[in-house]
Amino acid sequence: MPPDQAGPELFPFVPRHMVKDLLKAFEATVGVQPEITDAVERITGTPVRGFARWAADHADHFRH
Repeated sequence: MPPDQAGPELFPFVPRHMVKDLLKAFEATVGVQPEITDAVERITGTPVRGFARWAADHADHFRH
């Protein structure tokens, strides 16, 4: 599906005139190594955890 068709459906609460720029910003990050910092730990005093650990810690929130 072309981005101009998918965008409004994926982001229904984003003003339509901003969806194109939002998708371009996302596209610009594809294949780019993410910047990893220690900011979360410095700010919160708690070590970061990976997604798998976060998902396991919060699994009950997603069960009905």
